[in-house]
Amino acid sequence: MRYSKSKEIELYVRRLIADGWTYYRGAKHGRVTSPDGKRTFTVPGTPSDWRVSRNFINDLKRFSKKLSTGILVCRS
Repeated sequence: MRYSKSKEIELYVRRLIADGWTYYRGAKHGRVTSPDGKRTFTVPGTPSDWRVSRNFINDLKRFSKKLSTGILVCRS
């Protein structure tokens, strides 16, 4: 399954799903929901702006720091 046309967003969504997050496909955008169900992020399917992937990743990192779980540590 393809989550986004952006390679960076695709990589992060795959990491989130591997960590227990769930993905729901919408009409235009998908959504990832945290394992506890308290937080949801919109996944842009066709990013129209070069900043979309950067903003998406920064939002996830900000959430990760709030939880102090480090769920998005770079695993290249």
